[in-house]
Amino acid sequence: MAVDGFLCVGIVLAVVRPVTAQEWIWVIAAIVGGCLPDFLQGLYMFRLKFLRPHQWLHDIFHSNIRLGPYPLFGIPFQLIIAVIALYILM
Repeated sequence: MAVDGFLCVGIVLAVVRPVTAQEWIWVIAAIVGGCLPDFLQGLYMFRLKFLRPHQWLHDIFHSNIRLGPYPLFGIPFQLIIAVIALYILM
């Protein structure tokens, strides 16, 4: 997970290329905000009861759709979202 995290941070920094202190703060805030829910999800696996509200909200945002015989169905949607995100960032 650490390698994945560092790789993603490197890609974000390569694409955004913050220069000023304010840009660095925004980029770091976005990275932390994007990673924090998944980090808390990992902590919830240790049955930390105070994270139940977070788990409830986390479950709401995840789809209940099971792809079953169509496991490759989600890949085009992920690619579309990645292209849109890169377009917005540039």
